[in-house]
Amino acid sequence: MARILMVEDNQYTREIYQRKFDMEKLEVRMVTGGEECLQSLETSRPDLILMDLMMPGMNGVEAIHRIRADARFARVPILVLSARDQFEDIQKVKGMGADAYLVKGKSRLNEVVAKIKELLYQGRGVEESEEKKTPEILVFEDDSFFSELYRKVLEQGNFIVRIAADGEEGMEILKKHKPDLIIMDLMLPKMKGYEAIWKIRADSLTTRIPILVVSAHDQPEEVKKAMLMGANDFLVKGKANLDEMISKVQTLLKKTPERHFRIEIIETVLDAPSLAQTLGIDQGYRCTDCGKPMVLDLTVKGENGNRELRGNFVCSTCRKPAAAPKPVH
Repeated sequence: MARILMVEDNQYTREIYQRKFDMEKLEVRMVTGGEECLQSLETSRPDLILMDLMMPGMNGVEAIHRIRADARFARVPILVLSARDQFEDIQKVKGMGADAYLVKGKSRLNEVVAKIKELLYQGRGVEESEEKKTPEILVFEDDSFFSELYRKVLEQGNFIVRIAADGEEGMEILKKHKPDLIIMDLMLPKMKGYEAIWKIRADSLTTRIPILVVSAHDQPEEVKKAMLMGANDFLVKGKANLDEMISKVQTLLKKTPERHFRIEIIETVLDAPSLAQTLGIDQGYRCTDCGKPMVLDLTVKGENGNRELRGNFVCSTCRKPAAAPKPVH
């Protein structure tokens, strides 16, 4: 479990974030100022520091300066969460060593948590004690015949295999183990494969993991939906042979991973109205079925100089796509 040190003098703010961190399974220690922050660092090294700037006594700027001057904590990520939104303030603390800056009151709780997970995922805060040597595969499959068959074949291929008998169990395994690839059935008890894919892609800690769908549901609309949700490839269960599955697994493990982002659009800002008109979607970026907000589901493939972006608007709740995926550039 990642350990967060939150430096915040406002009790109401601390209570809100305590509840949110508890929900996200993040261990948090709360302190009320810069001096207390430095004292806490002497007894326990956190994986990330969430720092306010305006506090009585030692303020956040001075605390960041002292933290970065100490070689023991030079690699601990610092995320500033402050009501100060002036450009010069942001540049100053970033120049002193803060990794990211969010404006308090403008950034939502989910945005703060997503940024925390992003910084942790980059590996500056959470260090693995041992480098992975054998690729790990997590299989979402409720049929014991197929799950044991996949296990046997994959273990013969020198993979470490973990099996989840339903969607919820698979998501719990993901909280403890980060596999190199996921094999996903679509029709699972408790949580369907579509929803599991959506949640995996929405979490910055798991969004880059390749997903191979192996399902008996092979209708074109089902394949399309799985790929829109973020699956990387699709095989038909019972029709594709096991050698083909192993080949797909090996190919996906060698590929440059895709990154998935879900972006909220403010429907009245800049070119948002004309974009909606061009794509033929609701001007208010609302789902035509349930009325909930649409989000831009963006896939980024490749690296600098050879990067491909593809995006499509989907409902944030029912996940219905607005249209066929279209390149965004």
